[in-house]
Amino acid sequence: MKAIIPIISILLLCSCSRYLQIIQIQGKENISTKEDKLTYEDSNCKISYNFWYEGGLSGFEFHNKTDQMIKIDLSECFFIKNGYAYDYFQDRKFIVQQSSGSSISSMFMNNQSKGKYSSSTTFPVGFVGLPYKTKHEGKLSQEANSYGTSYTTYQGKSVGVETVEQKIISIPPHTTKLIKGFIITPSIYRNCDLLLVPYQKDNKLNARVSSLKFSSNDSPLNFSNHVKYYVGEQKTGHSVKNNFYMGEVKNMNYKDATRSIYPEWCGVKQGKIKVVKDASANKFYLQYKINPRKAMKH
Repeated sequence: MKAIIPIISILLLCSCSRYLQIIQIQGKENISTKEDKLTYEDSNCKISYNFWYEGGLSGFEFHNKTDQMIKIDLSECFFIKNGYAYDYFQDRKFIVQQSSGSSISSMFMNNQSKGKYSSSTTFPVGFVGLPYKTKHEGKLSQEANSYGTSYTTYQGKSVGVETVEQKIISIPPHTTKLIKGFIITPSIYRNCDLLLVPYQKDNKLNARVSSLKFSSNDSPLNFSNHVKYYVGEQKTGHSVKNNFYMGEVKNMNYKDATRSIYPEWCGVKQGKIKVVKDASANKFYLQYKINPRKAMKH
């Protein structure tokens, strides 16, 4: 019994608490909020953003509103963060795993309303962490741990197929394509006025929160997407610039920030997942763990 006490003491001293930093993004000038997304729209296209992901996603959905083919030249598209430009086209090669077995897949449910799936993302707005495991009822069903839930009716042979990143993205009339982007920021934001371990009570959220708000002029995070597209046989394309900035940052205890839900599909409850209570498409999150007793204040 005496030997157990020191071990418990060491574990208590080394225990770390889990926190979330939640960053809210504001759009500038020509950005509006439509269908819970930040959206730019002109006579030819609609560009929609859903930033919710760990570190944030700069990618976007591009919808062709015209009766002609629209082409996006990725070599003329850039993600710019705090003055540094990153090329959307990087001439990458991908290995895609294909199975000879037949399978059935479904996307994550949108947690905002039961039974609705998001067509634009493979995770729900508010979802935190690794993709959840879920079971489908049936004799040959099996657990899946991937983006989206799936089951395979029989085991097949997996084959790796190499694909080359496309420089020109063609979008047929009245259809939408997802343009994959960059992680907006991989690290939490630090500031002398922002507590790593929050203790101030926020009555609205019923949680302990440390937060800061910024204007477009003093925000420490400014980023934009520069998109060049061509309609039909046009030689001179259209240039679009969508600008964003960090409007607010909050540090919260993980337990205070999240809640558990059981998504339903066809009236059947799926596996339990964690979602952020006040999540939205114009926000993203970062996770961090620290020992509250030994942590730096800011």
